[in-house]
Amino acid sequence: MSRACSDSWSKWAEPGRCDHCGKFRDRNTTYLVTDPETGDTLQVGASCMGAFLGIKPKGLWTLGLGMDDLQDDDQHAPVGSTQVTDSRGLVAKALVATDMGKRYVSKSRAAGWGASSTADRGEYLFSSVTSRRLTPEEREEREQAHEQLAEVLKSGVVDDVISAGASIGTDSDYGRNLITALEAGFATDKMQGVVVSAVAVYGRRQREVANQEAQQERAASAAEGFAAPVKTRMREVPVAVTNVYESTRPRYGYPYGDEPFQIITMRDADGHEIVWKTGSLQQVQAGDQVSMTGTVKDHDRFRGVDQTVISRAKLDRPADPGADG
Repeated sequence: MSRACSDSWSKWAEPGRCDHCGKFRDRNTTYLVTDPETGDTLQVGASCMGAFLGIKPKGLWTLGLGMDDLQDDDQHAPVGSTQVTDSRGLVAKALVATDMGKRYVSKSRAAGWGASSTADRGEYLFSSVTSRRLTPEEREEREQAHEQLAEVLKSGVVDDVISAGASIGTDSDYGRNLITALEAGFATDKMQGVVVSAVAVYGRRQREVANQEAQQERAASAAEGFAAPVKTRMREVPVAVTNVYESTRPRYGYPYGDEPFQIITMRDADGHEIVWKTGSLQQVQAGDQVSMTGTVKDHDRFRGVDQTVISRAKLDRPADPGADG
């Protein structure tokens, strides 16, 4: 080692420094590593420990052993030591539990929603010990999950998840913790939730890509111009519902509070985009073919697409030709 040990330990506890990579940044954990033969001491960041030691640690318990002990591949963790789990396996199980990142639920949100968190669902699907007798359907579900897990581990999706998590940046405590945990390659019980959350980052990136592609297709397929002039009453116009957005907004009259609303996006036969914002919730969804009656309120343009904004509208489903038969 090139740096000699100082008589004062406080010199080595310099926040943010790692003598292995030479970088200064916010770090949650650093280690002071002393060579017992020379007495030389280095401060090493937690994410650099594997590279510094020259081996992948089998667990955090290895940090308490001497350098000679670490060279023994047959060395086992002492009783009561910290147990760690391979990060790739955690990510793969989380992918299966979330339908490949589409339905990630954190523990905090699960508590508020009354739902099962991703961590709990992963435990249910892959734990070898259950607290109750499983139904045939549940046993089949767990068997299918294990089969899917093997396929996920063989694919490159786990690497995609790790790359997505590593790209989040170190501007926040969460980002620094996530990157450190992923770089370590293993996780203690307390860090498993952080590793699993990389699936949420991956799922969000996938949705962003899908939304971008859908927006590009929407802009390319929309007709220029508007369905009718402002103040025109359009009657029984056949349209296709392309999107239904639902949320809540403040109610400005009694009883005060929040009220639900929808933004319903439609296309007429000529490809003109028609939009209706309404507090009267309609039982329609994307793909429905309906007959629209409404008054043109405004002409607008949203994300490169001309929009005919309507009000006082009504949506009717076409009559079934065989209904009277």
